[in-house]
Amino acid sequence: MDAAEAKQAAIAFIDGCHIKSYVYDLRQVQNRASETTTTFNFRASFSRPSRVEPISKAVAYCTYYVSGTSDLPVVSYRIENDTYVHHAAENVAFSEVWLDRVISRKLKVSKFLSCQTPFDRSRLTTPGLVDKMSS
Repeated sequence: MDAAEAKQAAIAFIDGCHIKSYVYDLRQVQNRASETTTTFNFRASFSRPSRVEPISKAVAYCTYYVSGTSDLPVVSYRIENDTYVHHAAENVAFSEVWLDRVISRKLKVSKFLSCQTPFDRSRLTTPGLVDKMSS
C-alpha cells in the first residue's frame, strides 16, 4: 500500500462514521515502518465553521494509523492526546460525540485562556464578539 491508498482508506473510514456536522482536513504526518509493515499516519482537524464564524473557536484533532494492504486496510485512531489507540476490531465506533466532547472541553478552557491570534479575532463577524473575545 502506498501513501495515496492509505489516505483514501482513512477518508473512507471517516466517511463511514457519518461525521456530518463537521468538516475536516486530513494531512499525512510521520510514518512508522518496521521490517514487516509500514503504518501511514494522518492527522485530521475537525471543525464546524459557519458563515458567522469562519474560524472555529476550537477544533478537535484525531490521528489515524493505516496499515495492511490496499485490499484490506486496517485503520486505527487516537483522539487528541489520549494515550489509547482505538482499533477496528473493537466495538467502539468513532462518532461526533467524541468530537463534541473534545470541543466542549476546549471551549470551557477558552473562557479562562484565549489562544486566538489577532488574525483569528479579525475574522469574527458577529458585532461585539471581537470586543468580548479580546477582553
